Amino acid sequence: MRAKGRIISGLKKILDDKWSKVIKLRANFQCEWCGKRGISFKDFDAHHIYGKRSNTMRWNLDAGLCLCKPCHMKPHGKQGQRAVEDYWDWVKEYKGAAELERLRLESKRVKKFRLEDYEKLNLYLSQMLSRFGKYQSIPESHEKYIGGEA
Repeated sequence: MRAKGRIISGLKKILDDKWSKVIKLRANFQCEWCGKRGISFKDFDAHHIYGKRSNTMRWNLDAGLCLCKPCHMKPHGKQGQRAVEDYWDWVKEYKGAAELERLRLESKRVKKFRLEDYEKLNLYLSQMLSRFGKYQSIPESHEKYIGGEA
């Protein structure tokens, strides 16, 4: 792997971690579906509404949800087809039909990222970590994670 490829690979891991932390902080350590509260980043999963294969969606904060472990299993079919249907009904109500359609269309868009794009995203997600870290009621035990790169 070339040096630039290794840099991008490392940046993707950092961006994934920051995106996940921002999603959880934004929800103030609460499952957006069932309302369960938690005290740790590990109590929750940051869920991509339309997957993370596409660069246009992978770090899009609008396309992320903070879900507890049991709720996160539902959209992945691990609790049966009815749970998947319940998930999509809930997301449509929670996000709104127009926003869900906007995200669906955005997920179909292809965008090739350059190193500069990853660097801009890194700066943006760092700013979001700082923003949510200041305005959310984060337990003191979490302060060491805010802005960290894992």
